[in-house]
Amino acid sequence: MLNLETNKIFNLRTNKLFNLRTTKIFNLRTNKLFNLRTTNKLFNLRTNKLFNLRTNKIFNLKTNKLFNLRTNKLFNLETHKIFNLRTNKLFNLRTNKIFNLETNKLFNLRTNMIFNL
Repeated sequence: MLNLETNKIFNLRTNKLFNLRTTKIFNLRTNKLFNLRTTNKLFNLRTNKLFNLRTNKIFNLKTNKLFNLRTNKLFNLETHKIFNLRTNKLFNLRTNKIFNLETNKLFNLRTNMIFNL
């Protein structure tokens, strides 16, 4: 169905709403918004997460965290810390320290010292 006043097309079979003016597709079944102008970005309204299909990164708007699916790293924008899920290590960008959760050791990259906690 085409609404000429709002420039929107609704597909009853797929439950998708397409806005011709903004070139955005909204899926009513999954609550996901896809913008055709921005490069391959998908926004989930239910979880408040933005998924970039080109870079394989998920940004959570509630927690201000960025997750990279390729490297399995979680980046916290507020605390400037990177958590590597593969190695269980936490890296602090401000202090240049790496904390290993498995061995409870703290490694200082500036002084090259290891602290056993």
